[in-house]
Amino acid sequence: RIELLHWTQATMVAKTFPSSTGRLCAASASASTLSAASSMMMMMMMIVPSSYAYGASSSTTTPAWSELERRLPNSLVAGPAVYYHCGGIGDGDDALPLPDESTLADGRTILYRDRNGWCPRCEQAWLALEAKGIEYVTILVDAERRNSDDEDDNGGNGNGGNDSYYDRPGSTLPRVRWPDGTVHVGSDDMLSFLEKCEETMPGCPPGDYFPDVSISVDIVRTSIERRFDGVMPRYTLPSSTAPYVYRADGDARKEGDGDGGDGDGIVQKFKYQVTLEEIEEILEEYDDGPFVAGDTVTAADVFYAPYLERFAALLPVLREGVNPRSAQYGAIRDWYDAMDARLPCYSCRVKGRGETWRNLLRMRHPDLDIAANDENDDDAGMLPPIVDLPERRSFKPRDVWSKYAEGKPYLASTPGAEVASRIVRDRDALIRAASAACSASLSEEDGTADAALRELCAVLAMAADDGGDGDDGIDDDADARMMAAASRLSGDAREVAAFLDGGGFWEVPRDIGLIPARALRAIANAAPKPRIA
Repeated sequence: RIELLHWTQATMVAKTFPSSTGRLCAASASASTLSAASSMMMMMMMIVPSSYAYGASSSTTTPAWSELERRLPNSLVAGPAVYYHCGGIGDGDDALPLPDESTLADGRTILYRDRNGWCPRCEQAWLALEAKGIEYVTILVDAERRNSDDEDDNGGNGNGGNDSYYDRPGSTLPRVRWPDGTVHVGSDDMLSFLEKCEETMPGCPPGDYFPDVSISVDIVRTSIERRFDGVMPRYTLPSSTAPYVYRADGDARKEGDGDGGDGDGIVQKFKYQVTLEEIEEILEEYDDGPFVAGDTVTAADVFYAPYLERFAALLPVLREGVNPRSAQYGAIRDWYDAMDARLPCYSCRVKGRGETWRNLLRMRHPDLDIAANDENDDDAGMLPPIVDLPERRSFKPRDVWSKYAEGKPYLASTPGAEVASRIVRDRDALIRAASAACSASLSEEDGTADAALRELCAVLAMAADDGGDGDDGIDDDADARMMAAASRLSGDAREVAAFLDGGGFWEVPRDIGLIPARALRAIANAAPKPRIA
């Protein structure tokens, strides 16, 4: 059967559709009331909370949830539908039949992607749909499911880990079903999928995915079909969590690689350098703009983006002195900056955070001995800094966000206000999570966690005021008031801010976009570090 959970502003109604296609749970992103079994909520990727049944605010200066909803009306507007497929897809033992797609899609495209947001191939499809403004429904799939038919001692991840989709990418995800019934599955179908995107929204922003920039050479298709595999490090183990990291050479672990690798099985330093140099050459071929084909984003940029994004975070910690975002690779650095500034859906929603990719590499591949991004870790200072967004002053996160939010009534007007809106929507789940993860002074029972969230939310909501743009995506006119308010946050509110900023509840890009997350970090960093009750 298919269970669809539909939220309105006041209530949630569970609807059951008869089907022989397995189970699928749906989560919408706009509610103020939730009344569902806790077991169902645990299965959902996105949890839409209810109003919390506390009385008056613990502080006369902390607004009630109803007041915050009034200040953030977008928090009550339904966003695009997101479903969670309760099982694997494909041929694995745990696979469940696909849902009745025609019923769920209602004339829209359906995108199946991994629920964690780790898969670079899924990111390609996600970014392609977002960039073209194609309306779609998302179905999140548990990519951790094991396929017992393919189990082996190595698992394809370089260190004998689980044999999950993440270690054998491109087979069943992403999956895209178009309203006309056309289906694209996996990485082998990515080019035809990108062509279908252009056919669906021809010439729409950011531009033609396959422009005719040369009579003799189709630069976009060539960059996808032949150049990509040619420039990326060859003979590497397939992995979504460590793309182009582990060498497939069976002797790599037994003998030193002659390049400082000490037989660690990682791609040699010189090969990464050659890869970056060749990408530099590709980007320099058309000097009228920073992208692969010149001045507009094409399918080739969408195709390369997830991998270059991960390279920026991972290569500096894998091989000393290899930094794709450094001045040594000027064309690549300009490409990064242009993607962040000129393709709003990328930096505002689809792009991951560098620390997410480093933490993922450390978690899934402990043999690499990657130090944690922890200010209390003695080795943290040795890690190369992460640069997620352009450092030049001309980059205005709030302007980029405004372009992304235009025409989307479920999004707030500024990155900070968007974080506040997410707190309003997710407050019940946040209260429970903060009570469990933070200090004993935060409690669900006595309302202290509720009050701390409202206090933090009120400060972030100041960003909804009109004005200019600060370097951290914060309104210039509200900046002084916000920073002053942040400096006076109670110990409980600061602890909640640190909890959210540290990935205790939201992860980038799984739950929230990079630019809103940066606005949250600005507030968390502005608050005094010593905890004051």
